[in-house]
Amino acid sequence: MHSIARHTLTLAFMVLTALVAGGCQGLGEWLVGQGEPLTAVSTPTPSPTPPPSEPVLSYLGVVIKEGRPFYQEVTSFGPLQYEPWVEYTTVQQIKDTLAATQQVLASGLGISDLPPIAISITWDSEFIRAAGQSQFQHPTWLAGFAAYGLANGQVVNARIYVNAQAEGITHNTAHELTHIAAPTLPQWLAEGIAEYVAYRVDLLVEPGAGERRMLQARGLVRKAQEQERLLTIEALHDLIWEAPPDYSTLELAYAQSWLLVEHLAAAHDSTVLGRLVDDYARDPATTLATFEAAIGTPATDLWEHFAVNALAELIPEEQVGQSLCALANLQSEEGALTQEWNQFLQDTGPVTRNQLTQRFLKFTQAWGSILAEVSVLPAPSDAAPIKERMMDYVALLQEAMLLLAQGRETQANVNLTAANVGRATTHQMLGEALQARASWLKCAA
Repeated sequence: MHSIARHTLTLAFMVLTALVAGGCQGLGEWLVGQGEPLTAVSTPTPSPTPPPSEPVLSYLGVVIKEGRPFYQEVTSFGPLQYEPWVEYTTVQQIKDTLAATQQVLASGLGISDLPPIAISITWDSEFIRAAGQSQFQHPTWLAGFAAYGLANGQVVNARIYVNAQAEGITHNTAHELTHIAAPTLPQWLAEGIAEYVAYRVDLLVEPGAGERRMLQARGLVRKAQEQERLLTIEALHDLIWEAPPDYSTLELAYAQSWLLVEHLAAAHDSTVLGRLVDDYARDPATTLATFEAAIGTPATDLWEHFAVNALAELIPEEQVGQSLCALANLQSEEGALTQEWNQFLQDTGPVTRNQLTQRFLKFTQAWGSILAEVSVLPAPSDAAPIKERMMDYVALLQEAMLLLAQGRETQANVNLTAANVGRATTHQMLGEALQARASWLKCAA
């Protein structure tokens, strides 16, 4: 998160007096801004409370698994089991997500038949234990996982495990259900298609969460692209997803696989994904040949086109973020000028009126330069009112310096007082806008 220099401007500006050779009274009272830098602070998530949550709907019964009690309901997907202390709102959210995922699978991939699936919803400790038993090397990194067997190409003993205390329950549930619906894909493609489906389920169930996840993924991939560390399609294909070298590689692999699938669907049409699922079901090959046959082009060509073009254009919210970062940089530039002004006031000794006028004119030009930069900055949507506020207060500061140079101290004080209010409001607005996008927007210093 970009830190924004914040100056609170708590001044009551004095009329400049005794501007004669040999002395200048009152300059120390003209300080413009004091205070700590403004930084975005995340709101902590409250810890869940342990009392059991009674289900809104009657449950079929209570089952004991390895000495632990679970409520159990029968759903159209199969048995759904959850620990008694899991909030039923979470259980209902997962049930709604399963239904929405079934719709997206049918419309997006042409998958209408699903095998029976046992769904288990637990808190952290039990989830991590189950993930460890399933041979995941880093179970604490997971928010959900699917487990199943294949017999004659058919899924058997399908299970989905969901961590009720993790973020992104809707997304994770849809993602794991997609793995069971399309079980024979190579893993990089399976993860990409699972993210593709889960994103569309997010848009149905939790639109804001889906949009944030898309922006996060695009940000990760764009940064990797800029740093020339994108994973090649061969690297994605060969990655051991259950035991990645580090979390950042796994995070990038998920984001890149997803956006590569989005790019593939946009470059062809969404039916290409259904064809891939069908082709791999008939021939679950371990090479890229099946993939290349379905898309009609070498995998490397697809990857190269993706690497060059997929993120070339910013989506609307990214354009807003880019503008906010530019405004933050300009505000930091203006803050540095403010510090220079304050230092000038503190350091000024005996000066002539002409010397003082020249310094005021220098500051007039400096604030005018910042105003010119702000005025030409594109500022769509939420960035527009922040830009307007910044232009207003910087213009007031520029005019105040000119008024001081002209010896019109009373009017200069009026301008500076108004700038004080506008500046504080602008800092607050920009800080709130950046904080609202902190999950995906990282401004360069």
